[in-house]
Amino acid sequence: MSTEGFVKQIIQLSQQSEELFAHYLLAQDNLYRKIPENEQAALVAKAIASGQAAARHLQSLSLSDFLAEAGISVTYVEETSSKTKVAYTLAEIRLPNRITLNRTLLDSGQQLIDQQEALQFLVERAPIADVLIAHELYHYLENRDQLYTTEKHVQYKIGPFSKTVRIHSLSEIAATAFAKEVFDLSFSPLLFNPVLLYKFDTAFSESFNEQLLKQVE
Repeated sequence: MSTEGFVKQIIQLSQQSEELFAHYLLAQDNLYRKIPENEQAALVAKAIASGQAAARHLQSLSLSDFLAEAGISVTYVEETSSKTKVAYTLAEIRLPNRITLNRTLLDSGQQLIDQQEALQFLVERAPIADVLIAHELYHYLENRDQLYTTEKHVQYKIGPFSKTVRIHSLSEIAATAFAKEVFDLSFSPLLFNPVLLYKFDTAFSESFNEQLLKQVE
């Protein structure tokens, strides 16, 4: 696929609903098959609402001021592997108070955006790093305040035993909604995954887009 084709895919995906991305994330969960189909929409809706509600914590503070008040540090690492992987870490939080960003992939994504005028909308509201930090910040808040996404939502049986478990993808759904709400983005922050990885691992990015676009058809 050409770069122009990839950019067109990103633009098409930027016009899709938050629910499309949320259902994609839910389907990636290891326990997805344990979730009754008639409960999935409600779980997704509540996770999105949890992220949006948590964003009110930043209404009166800038992102940097909130991080300072909470004592959260932000550090950067370089991508050390040049081999194709099944997953990449763009950002992560080490509780209680350290967020780490992948500078290699941030720079790679920014370079693509700089070269493609059609992708400028991705950084009109906030720098990529701030959006990724906000995503990780939700995980800090959900643990600090024991939000909806830390609860156990699904019960299933293993032989004669019943087990109630937490669905971890709901945290990712809420964190994505949180970052979108904080910066009033018109698109899902999940789009930064393929954009940041495109120059580094083109096949990975194209595959990511294709999985999302299957839900559009």
